Amino acid sequence: MGVVKMDKVTGHRFGLQCALHLFFPRRRLCFFLLILLSVSCHLISKAENDFSYLEQYDRSVCITAYHGDASVVEIPEMIGGYPVTAIDGFFPQHCEKLVIPDSVICLGDGFFWNTEEFVVSSGHTVFTCRAYALYEKNGERLLAYPTREGELIEIPEGTRIIDKNVIFLPGPQVIALPESLTEIENAQWGSPFSTCSTLREFRVPASSGSYCCADHVLYDKAMQTLIAYPAGKEGERFTVPDGVQSIEDFAFHGSAVSSLTVPESVSACGKFLFSNTASLQELVFEGAGEQPLLFDEYAFQGADLATVTVPSRTVQISDYAFASGTIITCSAGTYAESWCQEHSHPYASYMGNVLENGTLEVHCASFSGDTVAVPAFLDGQPVSTLAERAFWLSYDGLLLPRAIPFHSIILPEGLRTLRNEAFRGCTELKHISLPASVTELEGNPFHNPWTEGISTAPGSRYEVRDDLLYEVDTGRLICCFNAAGLPDEYTIPEYIRSLSPRAFAYGSFKKVMIPDTVTTAGDNPFYSCQRLEEIAVSPEHLTLAVISGVLYSKTDKRLVC
Repeated sequence: MGVVKMDKVTGHRFGLQCALHLFFPRRRLCFFLLILLSVSCHLISKAENDFSYLEQYDRSVCITAYHGDASVVEIPEMIGGYPVTAIDGFFPQHCEKLVIPDSVICLGDGFFWNTEEFVVSSGHTVFTCRAYALYEKNGERLLAYPTREGELIEIPEGTRIIDKNVIFLPGPQVIALPESLTEIENAQWGSPFSTCSTLREFRVPASSGSYCCADHVLYDKAMQTLIAYPAGKEGERFTVPDGVQSIEDFAFHGSAVSSLTVPESVSACGKFLFSNTASLQELVFEGAGEQPLLFDEYAFQGADLATVTVPSRTVQISDYAFASGTIITCSAGTYAESWCQEHSHPYASYMGNVLENGTLEVHCASFSGDTVAVPAFLDGQPVSTLAERAFWLSYDGLLLPRAIPFHSIILPEGLRTLRNEAFRGCTELKHISLPASVTELEGNPFHNPWTEGISTAPGSRYEVRDDLLYEVDTGRLICCFNAAGLPDEYTIPEYIRSLSPRAFAYGSFKKVMIPDTVTTAGDNPFYSCQRLEEIAVSPEHLTLAVISGVLYSKTDKRLVC
């Protein structure tokens, strides 16, 4: 593998930064001014062999890319008779050494991937190298970090700034930051740590005046800003410490966190917090709080969240803060509800009633979209119960029927009780998955004839068998969700011991036979079975009887249906 002389290049990006760098020490400002001034520049793009460059109006060259595969790359001082003064591009190929000549005085917004060592001369006026890394001349701003083997990266003492174009590739498990560090810049695409999927731990000396670590997570010194969560950190659940006021852009990029709890002290959530975070399934904001909460642009883009509960203290949701498929749940009458309505974003808002055990019973106030979600928490309080006729319109203390067009619903883990007729009127709802946490189905919460059914979690108190949802321990039939598909003559299975109200609503059978194992029946279990002609019960049945085609309860002398 030989040394490459960069005298053959192509290009497509501008390179005026070299001139502006002399007047503006901050490269970010330099790049901004470059955009403004480039409209008056005459840039000539050329292409030869492995390299790319721009030939600029001032007769200098800006290198924009290297396409070769040499192990050592030397950037030439001259190309085509013009001095090479800038590098502004991406160098993704692996190389053992990149040599930068004295003529290069400006770096653009490119990245050096898989470079093991940077080399500049000791007399270079703009750059220097320390521990194989590339720095500005004073050795305080880290511009590019080499790819090195090993589990530990130690940023040299004396480093004050980690530039936004620095990237740490997968490999190291620990990044140790120096006491001298005062600033970590983020690029538009991510933080310097975003690509380091193996990172498990940050280390910061206790004497640092700018940063600290807790549980291997990086914070500012006062622990008011969460800066970065190691993407490879073990553990599925994480609670942001109380007192943290903001979460930095890209903080949880690529992390393995599945459940995140955010305290009410947090008032700002940055951009792309959870980009490339497919594992995140639960996000909980604690407490109603008094601190106004702001969600920045793209805050939850990239997270595979089916639903997010937005607290009532939220006062700003920037454009594209949530993925279009993420369902927002919130309290009724809040800013979040108004924002969803104005932006046609799928949502469901709720009113909560505090029960004796401190949990909430909720009723849906308004909603939009094909899928509706019930929140696990509402302003920090756990939701345990879905109210009776939970999706009817509540008006002046009355519950009124309304069009309920959604087709599916997400019930959270932690929900324990569904009141009788909770889903009454949800005529378009085709399927419900009951979480394992549901332990009480009062009466018949479902009421409607679904064609696809109800599913339960393994180990649940309830089970589905023969299209029947029933309570395993008691044998109580909650409902038959395929009653409209039953045969003309139907015998209730002997494992059923009681019938809930409207258990066989909208059944298609003409004759139903009730076995002796069924000892009790709620009101009108055969509601709206319009083809029903006969109910059959054995004469020896102890608790039920049929008289003139009418089903009676012997025990409480009650007409059943």
